[in-house]
Amino acid sequence: MERVVEQLPREEPQFAQEVWRRHWSNLISFPEPANIDVVREFYANARSYSDEPQPFTSYVRGRPVDFDANTINSFFNTQWPGGNSQCHYSDALRTDFAGIDYEEVERTLCLPRGHFHRNRQGQPLHIKRSFLTPLSKYWVAFIHANISPCSHMSDLNVSRALLLFFILQGQPINVGNIIAHEINDCAHTALSNTPLGHPSLITHLCEIAGVDTSMPPFEKPRKTIDRSYYLQYCLSDEEGQNIPAPPPPRRHRRNRPDSPAQPEEEGPQNTFNMADLNAKLEALHRMGLAHADMMRQVYASSHPGFMTSEEYAARVAWPGDQTSTDGGAGTSSGAQAMEEDQSEEEDEEEEQSEEEEEEEDTESDS
Repeated sequence: MERVVEQLPREEPQFAQEVWRRHWSNLISFPEPANIDVVREFYANARSYSDEPQPFTSYVRGRPVDFDANTINSFFNTQWPGGNSQCHYSDALRTDFAGIDYEEVERTLCLPRGHFHRNRQGQPLHIKRSFLTPLSKYWVAFIHANISPCSHMSDLNVSRALLLFFILQGQPINVGNIIAHEINDCAHTALSNTPLGHPSLITHLCEIAGVDTSMPPFEKPRKTIDRSYYLQYCLSDEEGQNIPAPPPPRRHRRNRPDSPAQPEEEGPQNTFNMADLNAKLEALHRMGLAHADMMRQVYASSHPGFMTSEEYAARVAWPGDQTSTDGGAGTSSGAQAMEEDQSEEEDEEEEQSEEEEEEEDTESDS
């Protein structure tokens, strides 16, 4: 649906001046509610099934409705002074834009470092909307609404970019011819879900042809493109924006082998933990000696052969401090004393048993 577009003489005086110079005041202010049934009937009858040149004529409620370039230019009061000649844009479109300097187009439409997105063959495809200048964005909104309808607003394709380029370059534009071909292409599209373009203009043309367009349903024009739109959609994403340069072609690089890991230097061992552990073990050893000394004092009086403190200390001395014989396999003096006591007791028992045997022999002889 078309939209009313304000001129913004303060924010974008170049837009207002160009609209005035081209006599496009009606083109930015004409949209009114469109009759949906009339528009559908117009497009249904605008399709031609013959091989002859398109007459740019449709039929609505039995009445012929012309939509050729002259009829549209007359409605907008934008007469084309070139007669049957084509404008620069139409010539470029007919030759598939041969000989166009796309770098010049980028410099005219885009911010510094803005550029076309290209395919692998280097052919331009579209320009991202964020790459455009605020003035170009405002023109694009007007073109998409009232000249070349498009619902995809995130970028600008090549044909619409060149249309804007010729407008900003001051080249003459046959706007009636462009809109007539847009309507004709929409009528002959093979897609059933394609939005019907220029509904407000078609309603006006049908009304001029004598068709009753007063019966609903109606579709109102979309929201006006005004200063609020300019501030929100044309300036908001420009502050501080840094457009990246086109990425260079990637080069294949071999993976470098990982460098061998450097051996870690062995630092000095932590001797504090070992010293602390030895001190604790020595404390436990001293505690054991103290307990043994207490036991010795308790039982020494009733057990004459009990080891003395010195003998016990030698017996359970700290490893490495024991006094040993026979290459380290001998026993301590305390152990030897205990063995001697045991041997003396055995000798006494043997002597006693011998005396008893002698007494028995004497009694038997008597």
